[in-house]
Amino acid sequence: MAEWAADSPNGTDVNGKLVDDPDGFAEWAAGMIEDAKPVSQARGSEPLRAGVPDFYLSGLGVPEPKWPEVDDVAFYGLSGEIVGAMEPLTEADPVALLGSLLCAFGNAIGRGAHIRVGSDVHYLNLFAALVGESSKSRKGMSWNYVEGLMEVVDGEWATERVASSLARA
Repeated sequence: MAEWAADSPNGTDVNGKLVDDPDGFAEWAAGMIEDAKPVSQARGSEPLRAGVPDFYLSGLGVPEPKWPEVDDVAFYGLSGEIVGAMEPLTEADPVALLGSLLCAFGNAIGRGAHIRVGSDVHYLNLFAALVGESSKSRKGMSWNYVEGLMEVVDGEWATERVASSLARA
């Protein structure tokens, strides 16, 4: 397992290194591979890198967006505990993890579970769209951990009910 330097900016990745320094990339990659350790020696209790998400559109005159803040109450209960267990293992945003988890669970539980509000019936079906720059925003990472959990919880659902892209028929 190759480990990033503790002072690396939040969001640093291999693709970014290639873009930032194409001439020095091969040497950098060789050094990372040489310093790699077996997974069994990985530091599991390392603190998360501090910082703010990287912003790559500044050269286009687009103002930097304000990073959304979510109240801690959103992470209450079992779903919050699950996200809390996943968060140290991924660069995905906790809100994206939570959204992916709630959408997957709502779909897997089906239309039988619901709550009535007055005469309205509210099912657990949710829809979410994760938007971000390709290969930089960690959109897929937020789904990968949730999908792995759902495969263990309900393998048939994960095999039969998950489509891999919008273009899939």
